[in-house]
Amino acid sequence: MTLKGLFVVVYLDLLVPLAVLLNIYLYFYPVFHFCSFHDAPDGSRAPFRLLALADPQLEGDTTLLRYASQHRADDPLLSYLDPHHLARDFHRIRKTIDLWGNDLYLSHIYHTVRRGTSPTHTVVLGDLLGSQWIGPAEFERRGSRFWNIFSNGTRVNTTDITHGDASGDHWRRKIITLPGNHDIGYAGDVSRERVDRFETMFGPVNYMLSVTAPSGGPSLSLVVLNSMTLDEPITDPTLRSDSHALIQRASEHIAASTKHATVLLTHLPFHKPGGVCVDPPLFTYFPTGGLREQNHLREATSDGLLSEFFGAGKTGVILTGHDHEGCDVRHVHGATGWNVTRWEHAAHGLEAKELAAAEAAKEGVREITVRSMMGGYGGNAGLLSGWWDEKSDSWKFEYSTCAIGSQYVWWGIYVVDIICMAAGIVLFSAHNRDQAKQLEKAAKMQEELERKQR
Repeated sequence: MTLKGLFVVVYLDLLVPLAVLLNIYLYFYPVFHFCSFHDAPDGSRAPFRLLALADPQLEGDTTLLRYASQHRADDPLLSYLDPHHLARDFHRIRKTIDLWGNDLYLSHIYHTVRRGTSPTHTVVLGDLLGSQWIGPAEFERRGSRFWNIFSNGTRVNTTDITHGDASGDHWRRKIITLPGNHDIGYAGDVSRERVDRFETMFGPVNYMLSVTAPSGGPSLSLVVLNSMTLDEPITDPTLRSDSHALIQRASEHIAASTKHATVLLTHLPFHKPGGVCVDPPLFTYFPTGGLREQNHLREATSDGLLSEFFGAGKTGVILTGHDHEGCDVRHVHGATGWNVTRWEHAAHGLEAKELAAAEAAKEGVREITVRSMMGGYGGNAGLLSGWWDEKSDSWKFEYSTCAIGSQYVWWGIYVVDIICMAAGIVLFSAHNRDQAKQLEKAAKMQEELERKQR
């Protein structure tokens, strides 16, 4: 076998089948991972299916500026060959390609999971962007990139909120967005200006909607809460008042409704002792006294929210972001107040008898901190299902995850595609060249034969 023949065999029998199989996985990975929303016990499809995505954190100019060119207009030509300058230029080009590829990777997650699971609602749980300190122009650029990633998605607007009902097919295209610390800042640096520009680009930060239950059951409340303004010290107390006004309004609505359930969406996780999730509680402050950083709500804030939304037998579920690793816990109201356990285990703050009773009865409210959709965390998507259960006369919820894998999986498959296409072009060109040579040889032979006959 000639070298060319071996190349053709490798291409047709190995490279092309490999590329086909990898692309089938890439575009249908929810099927391979058995990703789906839970069905209701009677086998029917859950009427409430929430696709939850967390912390895309789109980077931009602040990252590229680390590798900004240091050339000046009057620099000699040879200075461009300086190894230091070449290294910076290389890293800038590499990072530019990386940002472009990351947008495509995140978009692939959203569109593939959405196509494969058919959610009724979609939420991005804050930290849409990578920095709250960027200027207006860069904020616009990153915001436009966000909506390119979630192409065909539309923001929630004031008309939607005034209408108040999040049921209907048009909500399948809506993207519910929450503000995170990298969007508007923590309490110590959040400002009205940052909140206003967020709302202009992504939609309101505090509101409540209803989702109609099938079979005439009670509706479900979908509460979008700006948790970045709940703890002190805060630079603008009016922003805190906005969040508390929603809490009060939602609490009154819940209290007036029997057999009600709430899906509470916030960015900051609720308070948990160290060891329950990956990150222990952390609070830092600016020299001026403002709250600079936090990775949980304060314990008193958490307890207050839990009592308002889920005390006295009220039911529902909480989805949060911020902690990129993800976490899954149960908050139970015991004799000493609210306690927290891992959803699947025993844990902190409960007496053995109290814990056993809670486990048996599945009491308390579940808080799911959704793992980040960034490539470093596996490109995760959360799938929350909800349905009205006639047997228990209440709303029921189940949660599962769907992850594509590291961004290197996405990049690797496309590299194989590029190699496959390049090899195909080379083989096609070689084949055409051989064909041309054969035709030319045949023409010469025909010409020689005709010459001899003459």
